[in-house]
Amino acid sequence: MSSKKIKTGHLSLDPYENAINVEYEVTVTDSNGQTEVTQKETKVRLKPIKPDTNLQKLAGDIINKCKYISEKKYSVVEQLVFDLRRRQFQDDEEEPEVDMEVSIDKVDDYLEQLYGGEDDLPDKIKGSASILQLCKSVGNLETLIQNMQLMSSLSRVLADDYKRSSELSFNLVRVFLSFSNFMEMHSILANYKVGAMTMKVVELEIKRSEYRKDEREKNIKSGEKISSAAGRKDRALSKRQDKILFVGLHLLINLAEDVSVEKKMVKKSLVKMLTQCLDRKSPDCAMLVVTFLRKLSIFADNMKVMSDPEVNTVYHIAKYIPCSHDKLTTAALRLLFNLSFNKDCRQRMIEAGMLKKLVHLLKKAPFRAKTIKILYHLSSDASTRALLPPTDFTPILMQLIINFPHNTVAKELASLAVNVSFEPGVAEQMADGSGLRHLMSRVGEYGDVLLAKVVRNLSLWTFNEQRKITKITEHVDVLKENRKRMRRAERAMNRLAEGGGGDEDEKEEDEETDEEDMADLPRIPAYMQRRLWGEHVQHLIKMSLDCDSHDLLVELLGTLGNLTEQDCPKGKKWSSLMKEFNLTSFLSKLLVPGMSQNDVVLECIILIGQMCVDEKASVLLASSSLIRALHDLWQDKSDDSEIVLQLLTAFHRMLHFPETREELLYSTEAMADISECVGSKHRGTREVAEKCLELILEYDRDENGQIGELGAQVRRRRFLAHNKEWIEDVGGASESVREDRVYRHGNDLDSDDDLMGGETGHDWRHDDDDDDDGEINDREHFITGSGQKVAIDTSGLSSGVGDESGEGSRDFDNTGWGQ
Repeated sequence: MSSKKIKTGHLSLDPYENAINVEYEVTVTDSNGQTEVTQKETKVRLKPIKPDTNLQKLAGDIINKCKYISEKKYSVVEQLVFDLRRRQFQDDEEEPEVDMEVSIDKVDDYLEQLYGGEDDLPDKIKGSASILQLCKSVGNLETLIQNMQLMSSLSRVLADDYKRSSELSFNLVRVFLSFSNFMEMHSILANYKVGAMTMKVVELEIKRSEYRKDEREKNIKSGEKISSAAGRKDRALSKRQDKILFVGLHLLINLAEDVSVEKKMVKKSLVKMLTQCLDRKSPDCAMLVVTFLRKLSIFADNMKVMSDPEVNTVYHIAKYIPCSHDKLTTAALRLLFNLSFNKDCRQRMIEAGMLKKLVHLLKKAPFRAKTIKILYHLSSDASTRALLPPTDFTPILMQLIINFPHNTVAKELASLAVNVSFEPGVAEQMADGSGLRHLMSRVGEYGDVLLAKVVRNLSLWTFNEQRKITKITEHVDVLKENRKRMRRAERAMNRLAEGGGGDEDEKEEDEETDEEDMADLPRIPAYMQRRLWGEHVQHLIKMSLDCDSHDLLVELLGTLGNLTEQDCPKGKKWSSLMKEFNLTSFLSKLLVPGMSQNDVVLECIILIGQMCVDEKASVLLASSSLIRALHDLWQDKSDDSEIVLQLLTAFHRMLHFPETREELLYSTEAMADISECVGSKHRGTREVAEKCLELILEYDRDENGQIGELGAQVRRRRFLAHNKEWIEDVGGASESVREDRVYRHGNDLDSDDDLMGGETGHDWRHDDDDDDDGEINDREHFITGSGQKVAIDTSGLSSGVGDESGEGSRDFDNTGWGQ
């Protein structure tokens, strides 16, 4: 058995970062006694150390969290932390700016210092510092900017010498920054191309920073030790660079108040430059960069650049979610909120691991509002919602909703709950325990519509769970039936081979159960939420009866429409609930034409279809005026495809029971309306209409299996619907003449033979005189009502009676449509 030992080596401060470098030795001994020793190094990064930080406690925390540091090194770690804090405050000490004695009357003298060759750089720095000192007084700005000779000299020196001296560049950019604080001076600065020159200064500093970063990485890889003096110098350079970048970017953000100027900056890769600046360690510089990016992110083109993999602004923002600087975290969240409107940016957030960080921020009140808005946008993607169940998101969300201080939950929070409740895993967690009870309590007490939507989504989840179980059950039943058929076939083959056996023996063998043969079939899962809604169904019905709010009524009816008999209270079914609350009368009032809006009507139809699940409920429906109300509704809402589809679904369920079937077919003209839907352009409508007609044909038969009058009408209407184009293409004949030609012997349609001709059916096809062999071709000649002979292509005709090429053989889900 192998073993592993770790020995702490040398500890030292990192010369560039707030971190401790840890060298350690790993000794691995395998089962054969072979030993392998490896020298490794890691880095423990620390947050900025405050003056009142307990260094002893901090040293102990470092040892506890880093497994590579031995407890014996406590004193060394404590000393390193002390040195790190001292170095940090030494770096933070800025050299105070000396206020020079300057006068606006000596501008020409300061201007003279800006002239000179390469050897006069100190004079240029001194002259620029004097002019900068003048700019600190607002009263001097107007005089200075109107001095054309001064402005020309300043812009020329910046263009010529910005690569030679960072101090000179810093002074000149600060002078222009003083002018840029006033919108009235922007046009003058534009004449001297200040913006273009400033972008060059910023770009140069970014390249210098990248170069130094590459050099540091090379030194680390080569194992070269960095002296404390070199580290101090590098930190000083980085700090000076942060100042130049801060001033330059501040100047650019002021000039970008003009949208046309901002677009020019963007064309010069401003977004990429700003993204590179996000790696700066200065909080002030990072804050300015994030603010600038947020300003740019309101334009879709800029968002597209930020989401580009080569730029990937979101990845660089992730380090500030969260960080020790609260204002910077807030600014980063505002930027992310803008970016979350873009689908690609949302994907980048998920790839950067932002989801867990945002869920964690929900626990912190200062960042909660912005975080909820970002999560709301992220939850619009189904792939993101699927990542939420393993996190702590759902418990936090439910606590925020349940303990919300106002009567109505904030729209952002409730909308987030609505979105995530579409995810089955989240819905299960929300309904678990007393979650659903708390939601129902708030909906009942305050009438919160958005929370009612959440409850409705939870009911949709339980409804879909039952549909899954139903499909699995049907699949298992098919597998069982197939195995039984195979077993019967094998037994029949064996009996034939043995020359014995009879029908009685076969029947007895078929009745025997073979549990072992079915043991490997998929198990049918149990419905685990059977009593979840039991205590809430009656409450939902009472709220619907007393509801005055249209929006709330839609959600309550929609919730009830998703509940099945398995969700009803123990010992009750929909039929008993219909009697108890007189639901037929309530729904009849809502279905009166002009009484309710379309969304309420739609939910009422779905609920009626859900209630028509047993014979007792069908008797109640048949004895009420609901069926006639539904048919009248068809006439009024026939142009609404969704309402028509749900009406067909409700009719399909009613056709299964004698009472509702008789009321529907003989007291209304529903069959004619259903037949017209066979030719609908909407696929779902066609499929349900076909299934309805199939049921009519199945039930309208006598004892001998012959179809009745309704069945004959179904066949005629289906023929017309399926061959509508051919009938229209016959040409010239009126509707009565064409129908007389096609159905000249209507009595033949009452038989079960194919409408296209058969042994007993009327053959309305005429042979071509030129067809000597008597075979029927795809193109046949027909005699029109006027006696004219017309050639028609009959290869595409369909009888519409459930043939393989027609629409009549499609499946229909009995559990409902359009849920």
